[in-house]
Amino acid sequence: MAKLLKSLLSLLAVAATVLALLAAPAWAEGEEPADEDLSELLNEAPDAAGLGQDESGGPWGVRFEGELRANVWYQYGGEHEWKTTNRLDLLAEKQLDALKLLGRLKLDYQNLQQEPDFRADPRELYGQYRLQASWFNYLDLTAGKRILYWGKGDEIRPVDIANPEDMTSYLFYLKNERKTGVLGLFADWAINRFVTVEAFWSPYFQKSWTPDLGDYFEPHALRALHDAGIGEGSAIAPDSFSDMASAGGRLKLSVERFDIGLYAYQGYSNMPTYEVSALARHPLYGLPIIPTQVSPTYYRTTMYGLDFERALGDFVFRGELAWFADGNQANIDWAHDPTLLLKRPSGVEEAQELQYVAGVDKNDLFIRHLYVNVQYVGQYILDYEDYFTEDQATHGMTLSTHYSMFDSKLKFRYWLVCDFTNHTYRNLLEGTYKINNWSEVSLGAIFYDGDADTLFGQYDNKDYVYTQLKLIF
Repeated sequence: MAKLLKSLLSLLAVAATVLALLAAPAWAEGEEPADEDLSELLNEAPDAAGLGQDESGGPWGVRFEGELRANVWYQYGGEHEWKTTNRLDLLAEKQLDALKLLGRLKLDYQNLQQEPDFRADPRELYGQYRLQASWFNYLDLTAGKRILYWGKGDEIRPVDIANPEDMTSYLFYLKNERKTGVLGLFADWAINRFVTVEAFWSPYFQKSWTPDLGDYFEPHALRALHDAGIGEGSAIAPDSFSDMASAGGRLKLSVERFDIGLYAYQGYSNMPTYEVSALARHPLYGLPIIPTQVSPTYYRTTMYGLDFERALGDFVFRGELAWFADGNQANIDWAHDPTLLLKRPSGVEEAQELQYVAGVDKNDLFIRHLYVNVQYVGQYILDYEDYFTEDQATHGMTLSTHYSMFDSKLKFRYWLVCDFTNHTYRNLLEGTYKINNWSEVSLGAIFYDGDADTLFGQYDNKDYVYTQLKLIF
């Protein structure tokens, strides 16, 4: 591991030097731009993009934005494979007095699946009308497909469960980048600067995209079942337009430098639970305790949650708590005791669960331009039984650091996610060079550690280095 880190840092230094020499004439043309967060690059466009646009921001008064990201991976562990993920994200927005029309289209191409996969996803497409009155700030009424952003945690957000996600490359894209919108009706009511009420209702069910057998990130547990002769059946999911609609809401309170949010959600989980869907009889005992098939199943769940954020001086404290009161499923250990399937033939049992996050972050920690976020994460099963495969309580941490130099032209990022209970870890190390206001290039590595049956350890032979080119227009 030390040799890998040393080699990677050397590559980053060489790449940064070469790019700096290539971009030197551009630096000499004028003052360097002020410090900025490159994650907000989608909101800025090159000067050339403004040619031919009117005062409202674009042709026909439509504001256009786009981002293209091309990634090449090299898996140096295991089979030494080359992989690619490519994404084009397009946004168009039109303002007509109090009415806003917004559309966002994502085009993905990747070869992480068994076959190269191209997917077009209209992530957002909605109309939003704003009402204002003397006795409240505003009321936004929205119809269409929209992404919800719940929670205060850094990447791990237990309350943020409403949106379907693309998990096929989930260890590479961040959570907000994996989401697609919820189709329904939305209301955002800012009563005053202290109180905001948000609610949504959706009659449409869309499951998340998850990796399957043979995919790059195939689940270890699914592979183990397949190798044991247990097949995978068709998904057990509700109709797309279900009479059991999903609904949820958030109450946001803000006083001084303290923010708190209260959440409620009731609807189908967009993430599957693999349950036993076919049983054979034991040849000796004649009991139906031999699983022959499992199927991804989507249960209705009820979640209540809260989050908070409090600034104390230069430090920001934040946290989340999600209580899954109904519909949360725990796996029973039928592999070691098949008779458990006599009472629970599905192989799962409902159990309430708490998930929580607490963290602190600070800009300019010790030195200027160094940002550090540390979080404690965990979960606790309230209705625990000793025949569950999961531990009753698990705990871990995340560490995210960002350091920029040369007026943010060069940035370094390190991100650690670890589960102390199961001793499994994920590390990301990345260097990014900002060529100009509309392009940047990155070089990084992701590596995993842990036993084969743990969250990250199952990919221990899939460590890889990658390069990424990002263009903004």
